[in-house]
Amino acid sequence: MDLEAPADAWYVWFAVSIVTIAMVGIALGLPTGPPPDANEAANTIERTTGGAYETSSAYEHDADEMKIDGPTVSLRNEHGTAHSSLSYGAVVPVTGNERLENITSGTSFETEYAEEISDPSIGATEAFFDDIENVRADNAGKWISAPGEMQVQAVSTVSPSVDVSVEPEEWGRGDTTRSLEFSYEANTETQVQIETMGVFWAEDEPRTEKQLVEADESSSTSQYDIYEGDSAQNQLHYPFDIDVTVEGKHVCQETITEADHGEQVTVCGENEGNIDATEGVDWVQLDDETGKYRVTLVDS
Repeated sequence: MDLEAPADAWYVWFAVSIVTIAMVGIALGLPTGPPPDANEAANTIERTTGGAYETSSAYEHDADEMKIDGPTVSLRNEHGTAHSSLSYGAVVPVTGNERLENITSGTSFETEYAEEISDPSIGATEAFFDDIENVRADNAGKWISAPGEMQVQAVSTVSPSVDVSVEPEEWGRGDTTRSLEFSYEANTETQVQIETMGVFWAEDEPRTEKQLVEADESSSTSQYDIYEGDSAQNQLHYPFDIDVTVEGKHVCQETITEADHGEQVTVCGENEGNIDATEGVDWVQLDDETGKYRVTLVDS
């Protein structure tokens, strides 16, 4: 007996083929692996941000790109995109700035900014913060290449604060002085420029004399002798001004008058000789106990 296929069999075959192709297409379009673990990336950052010291950490991931936008950390690869949020602290993605990348990899701040530290006209902390602000503007909220390991480094630095006083030598009639003794100290090793501006004996116009001293946490003194030898021509008339500059920034000034003859006068006192390098920034934290600034750097 001859068996004949139903007349609509080819329709059934065609329909089954279409469904099969569609299912294969769906299967091929499904991700073959999980997206990156953004939660672990955020946890790694927070372990460093919340550390008590200049801690560092690293996280090996399978992301192709990373984005840090405020408190949100995002990772993505061919399998998808994942997001996580930082509970506290602020971080700065530094990819693209060689010096900050080096610090994130373990090079000390003092090594990378040695030139600025040795130059009294440049503020090392300010230069460091300027680099951070520039790279933050380039990277914040943008996808950046992430080759496989995220490095995190907490960095502490201090903005110099100085105390300076001056004592004019008591001599003669009290309308001039022949020498000045400066006393000074700072919260960190730094160079301090002290300028004395006034009218010297037998001169009509004021002029400025400059001294550069090394200050640290111990109290030090420096003598500026106006009077030399037997000459009476090297004297400084009252009033005169004392100006103090630290890391290229003028921090305080005091006018010395006849009433101060032979007296110790404060030029930079508490809260006067400070350089505030954090005004207007939200990515740095101030440790009230140590007076140090702390910032967390991330290199993808």
